[in-house]
Amino acid sequence: MREPVYVVLLLLSLILNGLMPAFALFVFRAQEKLVRDSDMATMMMFGMITAVLCASNAIYREIKNGTALLVLSKPISRPLFISAKITGICGVMIVYCFLCSLSTLIAVRVAIDQFRFDQILFWGYFIVMVIGLLYAAGQNYLAHRNFSQHIIYFLLIAIPAWAAFAHFRPDHDKVVGLQSQTAIALLLLSMAIIAMGVISTALSTIVSFVGNLTVSFFIFMLGLMSPYLFGLSASEGNIIAGFIYAIIPNWQEFWMADPISVGKPIPMSYVINSFIYFLNLIAIFYITAILLFQEREVGAQNIR
Repeated sequence: MREPVYVVLLLLSLILNGLMPAFALFVFRAQEKLVRDSDMATMMMFGMITAVLCASNAIYREIKNGTALLVLSKPISRPLFISAKITGICGVMIVYCFLCSLSTLIAVRVAIDQFRFDQILFWGYFIVMVIGLLYAAGQNYLAHRNFSQHIIYFLLIAIPAWAAFAHFRPDHDKVVGLQSQTAIALLLLSMAIIAMGVISTALSTIVSFVGNLTVSFFIFMLGLMSPYLFGLSASEGNIIAGFIYAIIPNWQEFWMADPISVGKPIPMSYVINSFIYFLNLIAIFYITAILLFQEREVGAQNIR
């Protein structure tokens, strides 16, 4: 969380999410769909890049600069080391998904009216972020505290507070609130981003940042297209296609923007099944990360 690149990607995602309602003025009666789809796509793409960067900085960089060798020379096992890294990366990805989800809910609330742009919610959102930057800069200059850490602390308080204000702010004298179905869709999307963080952690034990980003992007794109590439053949009884379809993460299971756009609610049974699928992904790639790191050279000698 103290890494500057993490804060840059987080702030960039929040800014893009907040700006989307401004483009909703150019569509007719589809402003909520435009904002929702765009913000979710931004959250997913930047979430994947953030996961790869966090994983590479946490593991591969520590292997290269000798930090991993120093840690493993203590009475600390490799599974414990990799488990701690996965826990930390999942933690920062949860923070990323939480703040981006709230910004998306605020943006959809701003764009709820095609012909009346809520200026207070829109500009107030960016004023909150500017105040956070000034607060963190003041803490860094006056008290020599970490800038990245304190702006995240501030945003974790200010953005939920602004989301609560947006929830209770009336529209045409009627309280419409934040959209619960969009919140559920964002929860499912957050599961995919956290799972990608664990996948990136497993890959960072053997490849550098560039290789990690390349392989992660390939897994990401293949997982998005797997229902079409392999799912149709698997449903027709193709055993090989069924095997490939089973082992490739299916990110479409976590993308629920389309059903919301047509007014179809997301049942809780689907959320529970997706959460079970998410836990299976986490378990599989957690074990994979431990196995890949078990024989990984971390210095002049292989410490077991």
